[in-house]
Amino acid sequence: MTDLAARGIAVYAYDAYGHGKSEGPRALVTRFSDLVDDYLARLQQTKELIVSRVSSGAWSSPPPLFACGHSLGGLTAATAAVQDASGLAGLLVLSPAMDVPWTPSLRVLALVGSAMARITPRARLVPAVRPEDMNPIPERVREYVEDPLNTVGNVCAATGNETLKAFRALERSRSRLKLPLFAHHGAVDKCTYPPGTEAFVEGAGSADKTLKLYPGGFHEVMFGPEAVLVRRNVADWILARARAAPKL
Repeated sequence: MTDLAARGIAVYAYDAYGHGKSEGPRALVTRFSDLVDDYLARLQQTKELIVSRVSSGAWSSPPPLFACGHSLGGLTAATAAVQDASGLAGLLVLSPAMDVPWTPSLRVLALVGSAMARITPRARLVPAVRPEDMNPIPERVREYVEDPLNTVGNVCAATGNETLKAFRALERSRSRLKLPLFAHHGAVDKCTYPPGTEAFVEGAGSADKTLKLYPGGFHEVMFGPEAVLVRRNVADWILARARAAPKL
């Protein structure tokens, strides 16, 4: 993220298992805890990198570390932060997947989800997001569809079932989150569910909470028409908390 880097914020990212350039069947999640464990492992690697750079003299002092996640990564990051917030200065969840609108068809699907996940875990039976709902800018949608690292199409039965279970688990545990919390969402996002993000922020135990809802915003507000404002708000929030954050 060059915009954040330009303001002195280093960003460390990775491809989740089964996504991007990482190994594993594409977009298949048989245990959501695997995603969370990988996230916590990546945080630990980042903490060790920070210590190494300070020890070598490359950095004069350890900078504060913030956890962040987008879409399904937001659910992953939040779950990880509830489990282990040690060494973190805050949590950012960007257009996170925190819940779904419980339509009658989805309720039926959820009832049989566990059985389908066991019998046909890789079957792409769960309705997925539509590319045109990602961004109102046609060029961005075309880039998303043509990117070979993206998985476009229905969601695997196991992935859908594990995600629904993770929604409920975080709903039960979110009050334990005490970190400074930032969340944003496009108000007309059809890929993830803005009311789910609002409920997460409301139910989190954090004393310092910020929720930004962007009128007319789609899922990818970081790359939509409002991108300049969205990125500035993210950077402003990080830098404001970084000044008072405890060191590693």
